[in-house]
Amino acid sequence: MAQSEAEERFKRKRDEYMRKRRAMGLDPEELEPVGGPLGRIIKMKKAPCVECGKQVTVPRFIRRPLCDHCLAEQQETERRQEEAERELRRQDAEAARLAAERDRQLTVDRIVSDMPGVLAHVGVPERHQEASLDACPDLPSKLVAKARCWAAKPSGILFLSGPPGAGKTYVAVGILRAVLVGLIGQPLSDKCRTSDDARIELSSRAESGCGFISEREYLEARRPTSDGPSGNSRPWSCYAQFLTIDDFAATRLTPWGKDEMAGLIEDRYRKSLPTAITSNLDLNQIASAIDARIASRIAESRQVWTFPACDLRLAGSIRDS
Repeated sequence: MAQSEAEERFKRKRDEYMRKRRAMGLDPEELEPVGGPLGRIIKMKKAPCVECGKQVTVPRFIRRPLCDHCLAEQQETERRQEEAERELRRQDAEAARLAAERDRQLTVDRIVSDMPGVLAHVGVPERHQEASLDACPDLPSKLVAKARCWAAKPSGILFLSGPPGAGKTYVAVGILRAVLVGLIGQPLSDKCRTSDDARIELSSRAESGCGFISEREYLEARRPTSDGPSGNSRPWSCYAQFLTIDDFAATRLTPWGKDEMAGLIEDRYRKSLPTAITSNLDLNQIASAIDARIASRIAESRQVWTFPACDLRLAGSIRDS
């Protein structure tokens, strides 16, 4: 009821205002009631369109009158300009992304080209840092092919057995190199926006993904000292996703040393972490020298490779094995 009365009052005021306008000889169309029964009355005016000159009726506060056709054209032009600006912003963002990707790829390429430095970072001694599966001409081709296949998808425990100088360490480091190249070649995370970010991530990826340690180095790191036990924690490389253990059972082990080496193998076996082991002994000798259970754990993966009895160092084929 109150709304109807308000509408009636608004109509009466509007009609009275129109009559006064006509009585004064003014065009009543210059006034346009808007906003509902209680809305404001916006004053209108007739003016030429600034684009085509056509007469239009617009509110008086409009400084650039436009007819419907010219207004539609202006809105279409503005829409196209906004689309063009969005496209430019998209192109700039894409160019920045590609530039960042090129920087990251250059970083990856530099790291791959400096693979000896990467191998040194994960614990490989300098004398073995040039080892590669692509340069094993004096080793059986089938053995090298098997090594490439295993490096592409390492699993379980790989045991490389043979006399000194047969190429065991050379092949083991070649496998480690191939695994590292695979890790480094994986796509970088979205958090990597600069080459520095890529370098940090790749370094962390290599450090957590691969490790190399010899039996002697491991026992030295774990050996108790007069100041207390230095073996409270294992070397960081032992926690890598892929670990190469060189010269396994190559020293005269005390009961403490046997327990330490057996514990390392047992821990990686229990966690199903891929591990490559080189040794001058076969599994029967490992069972006698270390522990029959450890020999059984190693044999379970059915990945025991025996190298031919040929000293490649004496032949001058490789520097060390």
